[in-house]
Amino acid sequence: MSNIESINSFFKSINYISPWIYFDSMAWDEFDQSMAICFRKNQVVFVQNEISEYVYIVKSGRLRIFHTDSNGKENCIYIAEKGSLIGESSIIDDQPNFYSVVTIIDSQLHKIAKNDFLNAIQNNSHLNLKVLQNFSRKLRALSSEIEFFSKNSQTRVAVSLLSLAVRYGKDHGQNILISIRFTHEELAYLTNLNRVTVSNIFLDLFKKGIITKTNGYVALSDVDALKKMGQHCL
Repeated sequence: MSNIESINSFFKSINYISPWIYFDSMAWDEFDQSMAICFRKNQVVFVQNEISEYVYIVKSGRLRIFHTDSNGKENCIYIAEKGSLIGESSIIDDQPNFYSVVTIIDSQLHKIAKNDFLNAIQNNSHLNLKVLQNFSRKLRALSSEIEFFSKNSQTRVAVSLLSLAVRYGKDHGQNILISIRFTHEELAYLTNLNRVTVSNIFLDLFKKGIITKTNGYVALSDVDALKKMGQHCL
């Protein structure tokens, strides 16, 4: 069993669902995707409590979906990647958005007008099923995140690193190299921790040789140690 396969097996054992949401973009071919729009890194797509008139399909890029509580704290819900459908819940229940969306990297989205989206899913049972499957995937991820956020900071960082390895990991000798660069601040958003806490945990992991860096990319050197830290999810 490869390292990545062992992580997937571990996630099943703790009933953890990755917050990275991606979908087969071809599933949405039946929507009219002629309206394409490009967003730069850290650009807002829409904000919480805003009335939306569009649904978005992620053509490329990576976006952070988060809810801001009454104290102004941002709570990450999931990360949307290629093929993700965004904003459909507000259109379907005709209520303001309950989350905000901001790009993590430069992204391209297709936007679909409200009436076009509703007409399409009402008249196409296959498309309707795909939307329901998309909903189900997000609900499972959200349920998992609620449990995840109740764990200690070391567990949250360890599980997030393992999740990154599953999504972006590549074998690099005995290590798993995470093939995207990310900042401590970005991981802090994902784990609902502050940046200083994440930085201190990373420093400890580096000192212990559990993670290393190769050409600016983080590599997991001791997957078993990270899984042990993640056992607190049980």
